[in-house]
Amino acid sequence: MRKLVVLTLFIFLFINHAWSQSFKNIKIKGRVYDNELKEWLPSATVNCLRSKDSSKAAICFTDNNGAFFFDSLPAGKYSLLVTFVGYQSSLSSVREIVGGEVVDVGNIVLAKTGVTLSQIEIVKKKESFRLSRDTLEFNAGSFSTRENASLEDLLKRLPGVQVDENGDIKVNGEVVKAVTVNGRSLFGINGSGVIGKNLQADLIEKIQVIDRDKEHSVTDGVSAGGREKVINLTIKERKKRTLNGEFTGGYGTEGRFFIKNNLSRFDSRQQFMLLGNGDNINDGHVSSDGIERRWMSGVNYNNDFSGRISMNISYLMNSSKNNDRKSIVKKNFVGDSSFFYTEQSRSLNNNIDHGISGQLEFRIDSLQKISFVNQISFSKSFQDIRSDFRSEGSLQRELNSGYLMNLNRRNLFAAANMISYSRKFRKEGRSLDVSVSYSYGKDGQGPYNVSNSVYRRGNGHISVDSINQTGDYEGGNRQIFFMASYREPIAKNGFFLFTLAEDKTEGRSNRMMFDYDFYTGKYDHFNDSLSNSFRSINQHYLGKIGWGVKRNRFDYEVSVATFLFKLDNANNTFGSNTLLKKNVLLPEAKMGYMFSGKEEIRLYYQKGIQLPGLDQLQPVIDNSNPLYVRRGNVQLQPAETNNLFLNYKMFDPVSMHSLSVNFTGIITKNQFVNNVLTDSVGRQIIQPENVDKAYSFSIIIDKGIPVNNKKNMLNFGLVYRLRNTPGYVDGIERNTRSISFTQTTRYSYTYGKFFDCMASAVLNYDNVKYQGQLGINSRYFVAGLSFNGELNLPLGIAFGSDFNYRFVTGGMTDQNISVFMLNVSLSRFWGLRRQFLLKAEGHDLLRQNTSVSRNIGVNYIEDARSSILEQFFMLRFSYFLGKR
Repeated sequence: MRKLVVLTLFIFLFINHAWSQSFKNIKIKGRVYDNELKEWLPSATVNCLRSKDSSKAAICFTDNNGAFFFDSLPAGKYSLLVTFVGYQSSLSSVREIVGGEVVDVGNIVLAKTGVTLSQIEIVKKKESFRLSRDTLEFNAGSFSTRENASLEDLLKRLPGVQVDENGDIKVNGEVVKAVTVNGRSLFGINGSGVIGKNLQADLIEKIQVIDRDKEHSVTDGVSAGGREKVINLTIKERKKRTLNGEFTGGYGTEGRFFIKNNLSRFDSRQQFMLLGNGDNINDGHVSSDGIERRWMSGVNYNNDFSGRISMNISYLMNSSKNNDRKSIVKKNFVGDSSFFYTEQSRSLNNNIDHGISGQLEFRIDSLQKISFVNQISFSKSFQDIRSDFRSEGSLQRELNSGYLMNLNRRNLFAAANMISYSRKFRKEGRSLDVSVSYSYGKDGQGPYNVSNSVYRRGNGHISVDSINQTGDYEGGNRQIFFMASYREPIAKNGFFLFTLAEDKTEGRSNRMMFDYDFYTGKYDHFNDSLSNSFRSINQHYLGKIGWGVKRNRFDYEVSVATFLFKLDNANNTFGSNTLLKKNVLLPEAKMGYMFSGKEEIRLYYQKGIQLPGLDQLQPVIDNSNPLYVRRGNVQLQPAETNNLFLNYKMFDPVSMHSLSVNFTGIITKNQFVNNVLTDSVGRQIIQPENVDKAYSFSIIIDKGIPVNNKKNMLNFGLVYRLRNTPGYVDGIERNTRSISFTQTTRYSYTYGKFFDCMASAVLNYDNVKYQGQLGINSRYFVAGLSFNGELNLPLGIAFGSDFNYRFVTGGMTDQNISVFMLNVSLSRFWGLRRQFLLKAEGHDLLRQNTSVSRNIGVNYIEDARSSILEQFFMLRFSYFLGKR
């Protein structure tokens, strides 16, 4: 801790020194003028270039009066390049300037583009997509969408992009962590689904899918790292500085309702988005588990003040209530035999959470900046689960039966703060980044467990076990983190990278359980076997050195880090302590090569560390389900993962053909697995253990083919996964090997403004083999067809249809499941800009909606059916703001 304080003090002294030096730099100012309209040009881009090599020294934008100002530039000779959409660029030289001088270049005049002789301007057709290093860019105008479509609808039409029912965005199977607009964060790293559903597709000019090094967030630790995918959206110029939004309200039979309100405004300096949504139709996904009522509201505000100070503030609230009735059939494997478990359950989950985040960035000069990040979140939840269960062995002999009730109230609070300093030096490529963060979390729970279980042994003996208890759980954690990274350019294209990091995380978990006393009628009998006080302190130290090269087509980077961790676990209840100290080498390598402007291959390898959680370590029994009793293992070792990623992309902007191939391989040492011990009446005790031999491999292929003179797209997708999951069953190591194969075909078709549709077909096959257990093999097959179309008729009338067919075979009950879902809608637009919409909808007209799922573990296969949203009809009214 002393080292951290000294180092932090040094950083601020260094900043202060750099600040004092900045007053010796020069300043350049001026204004940009439209010669034809005789007015100042706001939001023009002004690039300050070094005259010796035309490299960029700084960039800024003109204000509402056309003025620009460069502060704290190193003394030297510069040129100014001014650009603005629809105007010819201007390049002018600035005389050599000595330190401390302020130069006013006066008015820079721009002229509009075009050929004056014939009054004809030749416009180059925009490419549908463009591939560059680490970035794939789509032109939104090349992919037709329906009127008033959302960003989510647009993304579904892009090659290699998938959007699931929860709104999560994936690119070739990899989850997109964040969405930015014009390079600025919008609702943080968890806002991709929110933005996809609430941002209008008509606003978007370009969509950029970016592969980048994972940015260090305020709650990350030393072991965090790797790569991540981010989507950046650029807004159409004509849509900037205008209010855009949607206001929709709907009500239907069975008390169903739908509300969707959003309002946004984007320009070069400010961004604003306001949300307010709610529904009880599972957000339109009628195959979701249970019936959910949800409310969501949020606001995000970005502002760049005078080019030196920028601010980003967001607030997001989610409230949900889910009712579900579930039927479960579970096959458990014990040695060479098996038994069946059936359950009928009813659950209620209430949850409300709030998240507030803010970032303030201060640019000291063109080379230095300081950022302050603050995050606060708090939530409340209530869970009520009641179930009746029964287990049967061979010849349908009953092993156990009973019921249970679990109630739990939970309060969570978390706060985190980070300050970071970034400096670029006069030597191009040299940089220094330093960050310090502190986070704090608190978890409070009030569990209430009631159960009655009857156990029947083979000799006819019957025993009854009743539980009636309540308790208090208090947990928490705090973390302090420091990281410094320095980059030094070597030769023309090479660089060295040095990183030092340290963090200390302290977690605590105190659990007090009390049994019901029938004599006093109170929960005053302390249960010491289920109570425990536990403390864990993790200290991590990392030193990393790397070397990299970047050329026009080829780049690579190799590094090695030494990672020292100390795990100090203390069981305060029993006065015991375990200490683990280990040093691990973590190599990392990445390479990329551009074959041409349309082909790229990238390779990435990383060795990582995964630390056990507090609930996995605490050696206390959790008997909330008497048939599945869990306890922690204080002897758990950290898991080591070897990760290999290979990606090939080909996007031809002329022919519009695309191909993406992704390979992922993960091999894990000391994988966390469950050791399951089963007694003669079907009760199981589950404890985490470490084991090797865990691996998973996957290949994801996506092929895009243009049809009908490049107006429509046909996409083929293939996913192959091989996974080996080891575990322990009754003390014997067992391997579960699974193979899954998924084939998808997707076709989007548009006929002018009259007809639009998307059709898809999916085939999925799963094969699971339980090694060491003869004759046990599970096969599961799912096939699906879907169609979504809209026909536009005269007088602003539109007819829509949405049907889904699903066929499932291989379930536990050996019964095939066939479901045909049909939804229809009739709508009418009116208004000068068709900004009003009235829509009538009918959902599940054939009353066939069914929800089925399969879960697989090291010693079981489970099939589950959940309650579903049944047929309903709804009338919606919408108003769209910003239509032209």
